[in-house]
Amino acid sequence: MAFSPDGRTLATGAYDGTVRLRAIMVRLSEQGQLLIAGWGTDREHGTAQVLGGIPADELAVFSAVLGRVLAQLRATYHPS
Repeated sequence: MAFSPDGRTLATGAYDGTVRLRAIMVRLSEQGQLLIAGWGTDREHGTAQVLGGIPADELAVFSAVLGRVLAQLRATYHPS
């Protein structure tokens, strides 16, 4: 689940790979705004810690292989 930067659109994803967009009007409380901001910061920091220093070409190979593995898992657990 992710909010657009303007906070008006909510995107949700499903295990089957679908993405649904929902237009919504929300106004987060100050606590909610801090929580959402923290999620982005945590995600960026965690990504930098895990993937920092790995060359882009190696990340591209990793991403391609991971994409294939996830597609095979989806096919196994959610056959058409």
